[in-house]
Amino acid sequence: MRQFFEELKKRNVYRVATAYGVSGWLVLQVVDIVGPGLGWSESVQTLLIKLLIAGFPVSLVLAWLYELTPKGFKRTGALQEDTSDNKKVGRRLNQFIIGILALALSLLLAERLFFSGVPSPRGFSGASIAILPFKNDSPDAENMYFCDGITEGVRENLSRIPSLSVISRTSVEQFRHNPPSVSEIGKKLKAQYILEGSVLRLEDRSVIRARLIFAPEERSLWSQEYDRELQDVFMVLAEVTQNIANELETTISPEVMHRIEEQPTEDLTAYDYYLQGQLYLNNSESTENNDALQKADLLFRKALQRDPTYAQAQVGRIRVFREQHKFEFFENATLIDSMLVMCNKAIAMDPDLADAYWVRGAFYDDFLYDIPKATKDLSRAVELNPNLVGAIGQLAVLKWVHHREIIPALRLYRKLEKLEHSPRELYGAYINQSLLYWDLWDHEKGYYYLDKAIPLYPGLKGLKAWYYVQQGRYNEAVELMKDTEEFAALGFFHLLLKEYEKALEYYELWEIKVAEEGVQEVAELESWHRYGQVLAGLGRTKEAQELMEYQLNLNEKLQKNYQRAHAIFYESAGIYSFLGKHELAFEYLRKFDSINRWDDGKLHFIQRDPSFDNIREIQEFKMIVDKRMEEIRSVQNKVARLEASGEL
Repeated sequence: MRQFFEELKKRNVYRVATAYGVSGWLVLQVVDIVGPGLGWSESVQTLLIKLLIAGFPVSLVLAWLYELTPKGFKRTGALQEDTSDNKKVGRRLNQFIIGILALALSLLLAERLFFSGVPSPRGFSGASIAILPFKNDSPDAENMYFCDGITEGVRENLSRIPSLSVISRTSVEQFRHNPPSVSEIGKKLKAQYILEGSVLRLEDRSVIRARLIFAPEERSLWSQEYDRELQDVFMVLAEVTQNIANELETTISPEVMHRIEEQPTEDLTAYDYYLQGQLYLNNSESTENNDALQKADLLFRKALQRDPTYAQAQVGRIRVFREQHKFEFFENATLIDSMLVMCNKAIAMDPDLADAYWVRGAFYDDFLYDIPKATKDLSRAVELNPNLVGAIGQLAVLKWVHHREIIPALRLYRKLEKLEHSPRELYGAYINQSLLYWDLWDHEKGYYYLDKAIPLYPGLKGLKAWYYVQQGRYNEAVELMKDTEEFAALGFFHLLLKEYEKALEYYELWEIKVAEEGVQEVAELESWHRYGQVLAGLGRTKEAQELMEYQLNLNEKLQKNYQRAHAIFYESAGIYSFLGKHELAFEYLRKFDSINRWDDGKLHFIQRDPSFDNIREIQEFKMIVDKRMEEIRSVQNKVARLEASGEL
């Protein structure tokens, strides 16, 4: 045995094994660095590893059988002699090994010195991904709806994975035509990964191509082509989702994977009708096209005729129904019942469909003012789909406004900032965070988010004026709004300045506008008593009294027929205080306080509002305000600590 090992040494087998191992490792490192940039998938590296493993024993056998001499390769005999040529070859192999090791060390040092700060294309914590609209490779341009359906299917599947942030559909829609470079898209959407693809539909087959790209370096991480029968489309969507999750080193729980793999319908014709309906529904939302809405409803109905258990088509019908009757629900019990029946049916069809809980929760919130049921449904929707932006935004408002759960609300808004990047979506996220921070008396952040929202919607100047009012900056509010036709607001600002003649001019203009055009916003219905305060300031007591009584009667109707009971209680308390009816003033102030709706700057303004001058020094008034201020200070401190630690 000892002689055998001596022979291995003489024939340089040990040196060849070492050189092969070091060289193979170096090749793998180079491929790992340059391969993704050349568009190579990980399968190339896997194949190379297999080849290197297979080649290792071959190299050892060749080292045993052949000798490298200055005259070239020659077959060795039964026993290798320890000749001078043999020693020269050994020295050359040693030099080769040393050179390879030096090169490997240089590569490691270069990576440590120059690339340690470069983000890795895999393994991001909380990775964000944008799914660009897949291209339509079909000969028929009308197949675009099918292509969009595939895009949405991939997005919806990925959205169910809690560890991923999936950029919203409306945010990526801006890149459908003439998109910039992938890295530029990544920057605009704040997405580390971009998924692009194409769809070719040929009769009963579809060819779906998908490619995952690491956006900062425009590096291709994975690509695949799926040439399958059309009936396998849902299986393909599940495979794409699983492959992307694997590439991003993201784990999918068995429960989530079950929902991803579950087919929404087994009827491909129903699926086709549904996809067409979605196209018309999306178009109606962006263009307010009633014809598109009706076509969408017809197609959803056709889908349900083919498959009466198709929950997604049922949700499509619900969204159409809500849009068609959005101004009629408040006074029509039949429509309300119909809407709830449709929502309950969708959930019965698929108890794990996030959109079904979203539409019902939104309806409870927007039209029935049933906050507990709305919160429960919206929470379930976000649990099932952690990237469902509509449900996240509405749940954040409920947490903040109704439950006063400020920190959970802020976490939800932080999530929205990752997912929403279209102007319409950003506007909502910015304005709500502005209002939330304002309620926390963090005026700096309140103005910060408001100033980010105003370029997206210049009409927000009115909110900025309201912020000025809450700080007692009445002249600045007037200056900001003086060139508008917001007559009630301008009259109110001059009332606060006690410039009653000027205030009267604006309220008279507002009264004419209301008579000619009607009330444009429900909040305007609460302006009559401020008009009365102006008249009282001018000594026209009887007319002021009449307007106050008119407002109180109107308030009784408003609190029954509209979701502004909290605001109505505040205004009624102020009117009774102004009239000197203290008992009634506190009765309504207690009602307002019990609803827990000190949002919209009311805690700021009640400390300046002239309506409450008559009771401001009474102990109960002070106790109510002080209690709420103490709550605000407590939350302020918690938010500050979490923001300082980076947890928020």
